[in-house]
Amino acid sequence: MVDNARAVFGRLTSTGGSTKRLTTLLRPHDAAANSWAIFVPTCFNAALDIVLTERIATVGAVKRKTLVWTQGNNFQFSTGDTLYDTSLAYQRWSDALAELNCCLRVTSSTPHGVTFSISEPSKDHTKLRLISSHTLSQAKFVELLINGAAAEVRLPHMG
Repeated sequence: MVDNARAVFGRLTSTGGSTKRLTTLLRPHDAAANSWAIFVPTCFNAALDIVLTERIATVGAVKRKTLVWTQGNNFQFSTGDTLYDTSLAYQRWSDALAELNCCLRVTSSTPHGVTFSISEPSKDHTKLRLISSHTLSQAKFVELLINGAAAEVRLPHMG
């Protein structure tokens, strides 16, 4: 699934700007990104520009409107968005701290970029501690979520 996401991401970002909406998605619209470096729940579909789009389908001689899941490159993560490296982070917080390795929190957002912090659990796994802050384009932030590295940023749990 990561290889598929990388291929789609490459198609989306190699056009130098806008692109026709794809029907091949970064990940299935109804599935979280489990194999990415950061677990991305489906509630972030809009931030990943995965949306239902009206299309005209021709069945025989009949044309009719239909809704199709499509992928664009207008990524838009927002201030306050918080993502973890594992789905196990979405449980009772004391249990989650024992399971997660990395947390990304968007601290500032524009259509062109995000500033975010990277935190990891303390040695005793009782709280998160800030380890760094970075600014990336929205597209580079998505690349980081998929690969665990983008530009000069590498997530700590990625070695």
